[in-house]
Amino acid sequence: MKNIKEKLKIVTYILAAMSVIFVTFNIKESLATENTKTIEEGTYVIKSAINDKFVLDIEDASKANEANLQIYQSNGTNAQKFKVKYLNNGYYTIESVNSGKVLDVDDAKKTQGTNVQQYDSNNTDAQKWTIKKNSDGTYSLVSKCNNLYMDVKDGIASNSRNVQVYGGNGTKAQKFKFEKVADPINYSEKAEKTISDGTYTIKSAINDKFVLDIDNASKSNGANVQIYQSNGTNAQKFKVKYLNNGYYTIESVNSGKVLDVDNAGKNQGTNVQQYGSNNTDAQKWIIAKNTDGTYSIVSKCNNLYLDVKDGIASSGKNIQVYGRNGTRAQKFKFEVVTNNSESNNVKPQKTIADGTYTIKSAINDKFVLDIDNASKSNGANVQIYQSNGTNAQKFKVKYLNNGYYTIESVNSGKVLDVDNAGKNQGTNVQQYGSNNTDAQKWIIAKNTDGTYSIVSKCNNLYLDVKDGIASSGKNIQVYGRNGTRAQKFKFEVVTNNSESNNVKPQKTIADGTYTIKSSLNTRYVFDIAWGSTQNYGNLQLYQDSTVGQQRFKVKYLGDGYYSITAAHSGRVLDVSNAGKTNGTNVQQYSSNNSDAQKWIIAKNSDGTYSIVSKCNNLYMDVKDGIAGNNRNIQMYSGNGTKAQKFVFVESKNNINIDETKYPGYKEKIQDLIDKHPNWNFELLYTGLKFDNVVAGEYRVHSRNLVPTSYGGEWICSVCGTTLYDSGWYCASEKAIAYYMDPRNFLDETNVFQFQNLNSYLNGVCSLEGVKSKVSGTFLQNYANDIDTACRNKNVNSYYIVARLLQEQGNAGTTIGKGMNGGDGKTYYNPFNIGASGNGWTEIYKNALATAKSYGWDTMEKALEGGIDFCKKNWLENYQNTLYQNKFDIDTRNGTALYEHQYMQNLMGAYSEARTLKSMYANTGKTDANFTFIIPVYEKMNTTAYAMPVNNSEISPINVKVTANGGLYLRESANTSSKQLRLIPQGTVILSVQRGINSNWQKVITEDGVIGYMSGTYLSVVNDVTNCYYTAKVKTNDGSGCKIRVGPSIYLDQITALSDGTEVRVIDKGRYNNIDGYDWCRIQLSDGRQAFMPIKYLK
Repeated sequence: MKNIKEKLKIVTYILAAMSVIFVTFNIKESLATENTKTIEEGTYVIKSAINDKFVLDIEDASKANEANLQIYQSNGTNAQKFKVKYLNNGYYTIESVNSGKVLDVDDAKKTQGTNVQQYDSNNTDAQKWTIKKNSDGTYSLVSKCNNLYMDVKDGIASNSRNVQVYGGNGTKAQKFKFEKVADPINYSEKAEKTISDGTYTIKSAINDKFVLDIDNASKSNGANVQIYQSNGTNAQKFKVKYLNNGYYTIESVNSGKVLDVDNAGKNQGTNVQQYGSNNTDAQKWIIAKNTDGTYSIVSKCNNLYLDVKDGIASSGKNIQVYGRNGTRAQKFKFEVVTNNSESNNVKPQKTIADGTYTIKSAINDKFVLDIDNASKSNGANVQIYQSNGTNAQKFKVKYLNNGYYTIESVNSGKVLDVDNAGKNQGTNVQQYGSNNTDAQKWIIAKNTDGTYSIVSKCNNLYLDVKDGIASSGKNIQVYGRNGTRAQKFKFEVVTNNSESNNVKPQKTIADGTYTIKSSLNTRYVFDIAWGSTQNYGNLQLYQDSTVGQQRFKVKYLGDGYYSITAAHSGRVLDVSNAGKTNGTNVQQYSSNNSDAQKWIIAKNSDGTYSIVSKCNNLYMDVKDGIAGNNRNIQMYSGNGTKAQKFVFVESKNNINIDETKYPGYKEKIQDLIDKHPNWNFELLYTGLKFDNVVAGEYRVHSRNLVPTSYGGEWICSVCGTTLYDSGWYCASEKAIAYYMDPRNFLDETNVFQFQNLNSYLNGVCSLEGVKSKVSGTFLQNYANDIDTACRNKNVNSYYIVARLLQEQGNAGTTIGKGMNGGDGKTYYNPFNIGASGNGWTEIYKNALATAKSYGWDTMEKALEGGIDFCKKNWLENYQNTLYQNKFDIDTRNGTALYEHQYMQNLMGAYSEARTLKSMYANTGKTDANFTFIIPVYEKMNTTAYAMPVNNSEISPINVKVTANGGLYLRESANTSSKQLRLIPQGTVILSVQRGINSNWQKVITEDGVIGYMSGTYLSVVNDVTNCYYTAKVKTNDGSGCKIRVGPSIYLDQITALSDGTEVRVIDKGRYNNIDGYDWCRIQLSDGRQAFMPIKYLK
């Protein structure tokens, strides 16, 4: 009986399993039936719906089994073309034109993320695909073997992005466009004679300053072919010889070897090299003439084209063979070499007196020959470096009486030497002990321009600055003569060859906390990189931002030495590893009383100070002598330059800002410091002109929006009452200027829009504070989730609450509280991420799509995901304040200015700041140790920008006086104000503002008198033009020009235009000699009219 029961169980299990198999089969068959035949058979390019410039592609145009499927920018090759064939059962095969292999799911795996490859056709389900047509006209490809969708990994369109199979998610990563192409043809060029035998330079059609070149002028088999900037050497000259069968050989003049396809490779991307002639097809080329006069060079062995990799002309760019694409990367110009001399001998003779010299580069005479790191060792490299007056840059020149010279380093006593007496171009130059070989003998040849060229006796090659670029550390080599400034030098006699710069240790400065400024530019100060508090934190220059990492405690130790301690970390300035060589780094390190941490602070005659290490007698030095952010501080021999001079400014509890250059900041910030001593202020010097910033924000008219309750000066004069984002007006430039001017918000409440929010602030933010604020709102059940996620992500939780309430309001919207996903799930998007568009329907659709893409099917997931989104995209990306969430004014975030902005609401940061302050106030934390980051702009008005008026209109229009007997021009907008003059009836006058004090208008006369007139007696005149031509802004100093509403510097500024901006002039000669300018009326590109001085137009 027991056995019968067991058998019945087995039968039951088998039936259940068969049921599952049957159901699964029916699902797949149903999908295939539903999408029976959706596309015609044929050859297609299959484009990604993410970005249709990227298409399905077989990696490296491989013809091998298991070659990977990816997306790649469309290039028209057969590796991107596929034959689609219908199998009459609802499924298709997709075959690569290039290989004849079909798309295949790796090992027919069932898991998401399984790779897609090409493989020989084997009729398995892994090679059968449903092509499902979507409602938007795109197609999705579903594998028969696992019912998973073909998917672009991570949903990002970029070259080599992998293609996999994944569960259906409705995103563009799983949608494709099929573009039919003609059946593939063989782009075979006709083999014929197109060019005469001869010696040629072969120039790239991308940029004809770059030519075919043998790498390093090598004469070896296998040496690489590249393009390089033309230098006239034999490595860039080629003998072209016709073989009488339509093919050519192309032989290097330098080596006698011919251009050769590596291993006669058949694949796109195969390298091209030089090799000894062997009469194979890999060395035979068609030189095909194109219609534009250029030539294409096609290999006989594979019918592929000579091609500049990536289509970019730059020195060292590789030459390969590739499928024909018609671009300039595959086109060349053949220029006959008229003088193919292989020698540029100069006569050895005495041209310069013996003596000690600095040898300056003719490219830029601030850069001179230099021994790397002032080394005294054999083999030390010769380079150019910015002049610093050290002995590593001084050389004794001695004539040998046979037309040759030796050139000896003053620092080491060693002479300039060609490495191993090398004969090849590019051979390095070093210093070495004198051995009387030809590698150490030089011709110093005088050029007609007064410079000198330095030629080696051992190889007749010229001393040469690599790449012809003057920069510190640029290598010196020998190279064939090219006549450029890279091979020309100036010899300057050294009049004082002192080899010592010792200073006396003594007390020169009082103990205290200082900001240490560079004498090169005192806006740049000593700074510990990234505010590090750890050992090895790097010392650099950075723009003075009044932060702790830029303050240093100076303490006299006795015996003439000081310690210098970073105030924010308590670690002292230290010479890395107590190094003795020029270029040794300076860092912060725990105090250990070593000589590497003891410093002489030597006072200079000009009032500055030099800082000299006890451990090596080297000077603290700004690398390359250039003041700028992140510019490194190193140790270097004393050279008396400003790079080694510093100004010590004692730090007080004051805000340090140049009030003459940046008016309106100091007093307000100082008042806040006085009221709240625990508050810290950092100044973010943007380096941006404020007018340009405002104009940049205004340029895209939907970027900054105001509620429809606003009007007059608040709304854009171009857009007017056009609605954006379901109920907002485009903000005016004046409104943007008001909200972008930090000086308008430096008070105890509004300053919180500048608070650094990139930390949780333990002891300030709390769960209780979150609960209190969200009580009674749609978030009241999620206080714990918000607080926990913020602690985990180290984000200010009060900021998150302020953001959520700003985006959703207290009650919340459908987007925030839950959207029907149509898939049986509810999705949440409380941060409104991606929720933009024209009209509610589009906004909702975009918000839902974003929530689905992130898998936010619970409020908890949406809150945690949104907090992570804010952290990664904003707080950790140099936009860590509410103000910088709204206004993108820091280029360090890797995006173009004004593009990466969280919100369109112009008042968003202002509104959220008030919520933030209220939460601190409710928990008694307003005097906590907050840090505020205040943006500082260049060339701001002396006073803060005014708030726009809500009921007036500012723009220039012509009006005519209609009152019998004329109309008075008055001093103010009322009838009791002073009469300035009577304007006769019929007079046309310029109105620049309307809606003042009900119906008054602000006007200006043709001779520049500004006043007010009653709008009751003024009528609009439409025709204002007396000319019509295009001109460009051109100022004397290139700083651009302010554009105003009327012809006076006392009328409102509309915008600012940079030099080169094109405008249309429509009225001139009417308003002359007003405030020192003749004015013209212009029309901007967006249709607005304005005025500017005609002298600034070209």
